[in-house]
Amino acid sequence: MKNPELNKNLQELVGHLVIETKDQQRNLSSLSDSLVKTELSGEQKKLRSGKFNFEKSDIFFPDKISKDRISSIDQLATKRTKDKKEPTLKLYVREVPVREQLIYGSVPNWAAGAKMDHSVGPFVNKDGRNYWFDFYPIEKLIALYLQGVASPVLLFNTKGGTNPQENLETNKGRVLKNTATERSAVKPPPVITKNTPTTKPAKTYNLQSGSIWISSRLIAPNAPADTYTGLTIKGGKVTLSSLPTLVNQKLTASANTTITVELNLTQPKVTDADPSNVYGADARDMKISLPSIIKFHFTKTNKSMDNVGGSKWELFGQANTFTWNENQQPSYNAQLQRILIPFSASEPNLEITQSASPFNTTSNQAEILNSSWALETATIDISQPNKAAGIGAMLVQCDMGISCNWLGNQGEGYSLTSPIFLVSPGQFMIANQNGENPHIT
Repeated sequence: MKNPELNKNLQELVGHLVIETKDQQRNLSSLSDSLVKTELSGEQKKLRSGKFNFEKSDIFFPDKISKDRISSIDQLATKRTKDKKEPTLKLYVREVPVREQLIYGSVPNWAAGAKMDHSVGPFVNKDGRNYWFDFYPIEKLIALYLQGVASPVLLFNTKGGTNPQENLETNKGRVLKNTATERSAVKPPPVITKNTPTTKPAKTYNLQSGSIWISSRLIAPNAPADTYTGLTIKGGKVTLSSLPTLVNQKLTASANTTITVELNLTQPKVTDADPSNVYGADARDMKISLPSIIKFHFTKTNKSMDNVGGSKWELFGQANTFTWNENQQPSYNAQLQRILIPFSASEPNLEITQSASPFNTTSNQAEILNSSWALETATIDISQPNKAAGIGAMLVQCDMGISCNWLGNQGEGYSLTSPIFLVSPGQFMIANQNGENPHIT
């Protein structure tokens, strides 16, 4: 049976790619293998960034796709339709070589803070643009709701309750029975959420290693509605002051229940650094340890951060230690699209004592104005959440004083008036709103 929506999506995704060499053909074959495992239903805007008006022109009409490509797309669609397994991947088509949510066309809102499984590309489209096909793994997590709140407050992995191995089941269109009384009672049909695991009610859930997604407003009240912050953990627990109940097969805590979350965080390892490459030397030389623990509690009306671990880094040859500032409240920064948890730095200045990059030379020093633990926010699909990528980044904002001078510049460099250093394992970003040197080219 044909699926017109699936065929249409595949035609728009791969129908106009330029495939001329053996390497390009091998990449296309690899891409097809991944697409078979991918969730491709839904709107195209979730699969790639917005379209340009010229993409409505006749050169992108379906009849401009070669017969061989149409045939291969039909075969791929048939294979995907016949495969009864649930999709294990989500797709986003990236249009820039760097992955960073602040760059348009790089990371979609639903994948901020999400782990990328693999990427295929770059491919060249017929209009000359480069496309990278990024695949994000889907994870099954238990959703915990709070009475009176439409969206879940937590998504986590657990063995559940007092009888771990027997408590975790998965909704696949069937009613899950909980107690003998419930089995004998006559109730209206429950609302079943696609592929959402359910666990028996318990006051304590011991968390497995993997991902947890937290409603972002539990950390920063001004975060956008229905956004979540993902963290990778090696363990932890969720404790409720009163027993939750199953309401329409949703694990739900009462509005006055105090929920305490204690997490042992795990920092992702850097696995793709290339010591033979002259570029990226400063990132390879950098060392960072992000916070290893976080504890907070909340009810429907109150939220409080109880403990956050410390952090430290060595950046541009300077060591710095960061401690949680419990007297300041976390807040969401719309420009950075991140939650900022205030920290205090041990050093008053950020000093550049060494810069190894042959492309961009960073120099001088500047006063540290503030520092924070920066956590991404994402508009995830709660029925198909992604795996979390890590535990955020450390952010330092400085006053003027630091300058950059990159290869090919004509002038004395670029003075950074209010630079932000966003540092995470294996990479860092320097952003500046305003710069000074009108003569630089």
